[in-house]
Amino acid sequence: MFTYTRLAVAALLLVLVVLAGCDDRGRNVPSRPDFVEWEVDPTNRVFSDSTTPVTSPMEPELLFQIRNDIAVLEMETYIPPEAFTEPVPTLVLLAPEGGGDTYYLEHGLLQIVEEMTATGEIQPMLIVMVGNDPTFDGYFYGNSYAAGFYDRVLGDKMIEKLSFLFPSFIADPAKIGIGGIGQGAYGAFRAAIQNPNTYGSISAVDGPLDFDGANGSGGFVPYMQQVVTLQGLTPANFRTAFDSVATDEPTKLFIGGSLAFSPHDTLLYYTLNLLGDIGEPVTKNITQRFQRLSDTTTLINTIIGPDDDNMHFHLPFDGTGNPYTPIWNLWLANDLERLHDNASVSQPLTGVNIWIANSRQAKLNFGDQTASWIETLRDDGYAPEVYNYSGYEGYPATNGKVVYDLIREMLKFHSESFGD
Repeated sequence: MFTYTRLAVAALLLVLVVLAGCDDRGRNVPSRPDFVEWEVDPTNRVFSDSTTPVTSPMEPELLFQIRNDIAVLEMETYIPPEAFTEPVPTLVLLAPEGGGDTYYLEHGLLQIVEEMTATGEIQPMLIVMVGNDPTFDGYFYGNSYAAGFYDRVLGDKMIEKLSFLFPSFIADPAKIGIGGIGQGAYGAFRAAIQNPNTYGSISAVDGPLDFDGANGSGGFVPYMQQVVTLQGLTPANFRTAFDSVATDEPTKLFIGGSLAFSPHDTLLYYTLNLLGDIGEPVTKNITQRFQRLSDTTTLINTIIGPDDDNMHFHLPFDGTGNPYTPIWNLWLANDLERLHDNASVSQPLTGVNIWIANSRQAKLNFGDQTASWIETLRDDGYAPEVYNYSGYEGYPATNGKVVYDLIREMLKFHSESFGD
C-alpha cells in the first residue's frame, strides 16, 4: 500500500524541425517540417480520462505505467507532402523490445519511404511510429495497470487521436494498417484481434506469437530453465535471489511480460493534480483497489519497491525452471491463439490482409513461435502471405541487422493492401 502521485498537464503537440542530415543505414533520426514528434497526455480525454468525477470509472490506459510519470505514449509521425492537400492512408508501426519511437527511423525509414513514394512503388501514407516502453525493454503492448492498457491505446483511442490530429487521416479500416517487429509483431496482432474492424492490414516480423510453441513445450518454456540456470536460482532462494536488473534478454522479457500478464497489483492511494475546464488546478485524492493474486509461489516482491511504483509481479516459472501452471496459464490466456478464440467476435481477423516475415535465425525462439502462429492462422481459415528471410554469409538476420530490407517489404505490402 502506498501513496501515488501523478502530475497531469495539458495535452502536448510538439513539432520539432531538426536541420541535421542522415545516412541511409546508420542512426537515421531526422525530424523535418513533415515530421511530428508528439506525446499523448491523459488529461485530454484520449488515453486516460482522468477528469471524470471520483465516483465514475477511471480509464487509466497509461496512468499507472511504471516510470512513466506523466502518462504519455511517445510516437513520431511521418507526414508525406500529399497529406497536406488530400486524404492518405495510415500505417501504425510498433517498435520491438528495447525500441523507441525512432526505431524505424534509425533503420532507414525516411530514405526508404521517400524513395519508394517517388518511384511510385508505394502510395503516400502517414506513418505513425509507436515506441515500446523502455522499462524492461517493453510490456508486450499488453493490458494491466503496471504495463498500461494497450488494447484501448491501440484501438479506439488511437483512432480518435489520429482523427483529431490529422485532417488527412481516413477513418476507414481498409485504409489503416498496423505492423511491428518482435514484441511489436505481437502487439500488432493483439491490437487487431482485440479491436476488430479497426485495421485492414497487418505486417509482422518474427515475434512472440505462440508463447508455448506448437507442442506446448516450445516458445518461452526453454528460456525459463535458462534464466534459473543463469542466475543460479533454486527452489529455496528463487523469490529472494531473482535478479530483476539482469541485462540478458530472457530475464527482461519475463519481467516485462509478468507485469503485463501476471502483475501483483495492490491497494493504491494516489493524488491526481490536473487542470480543470477553465485552467484552474484541481486535486483529487482517490483510493482504488486493483486485483491482487493470492498465490505467492512465484511472487517477486523484493525488487520493485515503493520508490518504483510498488508493482510486484508473478513469474510464470518456479525455482526448478518449469512452468508454474497457475501463473503460466495467465500468460497463455494472452497468447494470440487464445485471444483469437476468445475475441469479442468470431474470426476477428476476417477481411484483414496479413503479411508475416519469418526467419529461423530470429532470437529467443521467435522464428519457431512465428512459424507456429502461421500454421494456426491457416488452420483457422486465414491465408497469410509469408515472407521467409535470412541474413547473409557471416551476417545472420539477428538483432535488427536486416530491418532496413524488411521495412521495404512491409511498406510495399501495406500500400498494396490500401488499394487505390
